[in-house]
Amino acid sequence: MNYPLMYVNGGGLVRFYGGKLIFTGEKHKSGIICTSGEMRMFAGYINGGKSTTSGASICVYDSGKLMLWGGHIEGGEAASSGGNIYANKNGSISIYDAIVSGGKANKGGNIYMGRGTLTMNGGQVIDGYATTSAGNIYIASGSVTVNGTSSVADGTAPNGGNIAMAGGTLNLNDNATVSGGQASTKGGNIYATAATVNMNDNAVVENGQVINTGNVLTYGGNICVAVNNANKNNPVGTVTITGGTLENGLANGGMGGNLYAYTGVTVTMTGGELKDGVSSVSPNGGYGGNLYNNGATITISGGILRDGQSGLLAEDGQSLVFGNNDSTKKG
Repeated sequence: MNYPLMYVNGGGLVRFYGGKLIFTGEKHKSGIICTSGEMRMFAGYINGGKSTTSGASICVYDSGKLMLWGGHIEGGEAASSGGNIYANKNGSISIYDAIVSGGKANKGGNIYMGRGTLTMNGGQVIDGYATTSAGNIYIASGSVTVNGTSSVADGTAPNGGNIAMAGGTLNLNDNATVSGGQASTKGGNIYATAATVNMNDNAVVENGQVINTGNVLTYGGNICVAVNNANKNNPVGTVTITGGTLENGLANGGMGGNLYAYTGVTVTMTGGELKDGVSSVSPNGGYGGNLYNNGATITISGGILRDGQSGLLAEDGQSLVFGNNDSTKKG
């Protein structure tokens, strides 16, 4: 079957209060397409099956709206992007107390955000898998804001175990958590290129791992940020930390247990804490337990860095390199 099972258009509204929607076809596109309409899910269960394109469970675009007040969306597999949910062309997603889990795709195992907005005021996006980038959420452009006690966790991908960005903005606020991501190359929790990451309040990014699967260096156990000169609108990458905690990141056989910043990146830290990061030597690497600066511009006027561990102490940047550091820096 090549057409969606449900199509919401022309300002239409669908309310889903319970029951199950299970798409079992092997060749369908999206189970539900919401374009210029609105879908509100309060309870129930949706399993998207397998899609030949993107968004096996739900596609949202052309100013369409998806509001997830509750329920569970899981198990969607997309050949391209957004295993469970795909949003583009000013589509918007709001998650309040729902679970989105177990999606698989090339990019964005659970959710792919093109030009649009995703706001989490609660709920969970968890256990996604991607073959290239972003086990849970891929941000191509637009804005993603994670508030309250929302959780993005336990995603797996070569780059950006939980979240990968090729542009746009990620805001982590309140008591939001990004945790338990695993990558094989860059950014156990978050990998950002030509993008902006803002970490505020009591947000936590923790327990990310970049695990060396061969004789290849790894970068940024929790966060790896880089520039992209091909992005003419905004080639640079920026990280701003005003609060929260970045902790327990591991770069196995790599650099930057908690944070790795490439040439051209700007990192500003006025508050918050980086702690307990580890970069191990085996089979190579071992630089910068908490923070590795490879030519970035890093300004620290507040906050705390402490208790990092690395296999080696080295300097290979234009501004700062922190390795084997167990010191505390306060502005």
